[in-house]
Amino acid sequence: MLLEAIGCEMAHPGDWGDQVRELSDGETETIAPLEHQRYKEWMEARQWTYAPAPKNAERKTNPSLVPWADLDEHSRVFTRSQIELLPAALAQAGYVIVPKQRLPG
Repeated sequence: MLLEAIGCEMAHPGDWGDQVRELSDGETETIAPLEHQRYKEWMEARQWTYAPAPKNAERKTNPSLVPWADLDEHSRVFTRSQIELLPAALAQAGYVIVPKQRLPG
């Protein structure tokens, strides 16, 4: 899971008394390539393949199906922006991000 890459996990705030915390720039930079790889594998499992822009849903081709190192900066910025939304999305689902293996009390 993405949170494990930064030594964290999800928990219910009532269990821990924690507030929603934002991810640091470093945490975002750690998670973003992992999320891109997850997305790439998910798309490829659905028979999408790489082809130069533009994305074509009918042909199932996408210019973003490349390794993170080869991804254009616009797509990297988009992926980072999605990762930055993670704490708020988890909060809406009733979770917060906490250090992994933290004991209550």
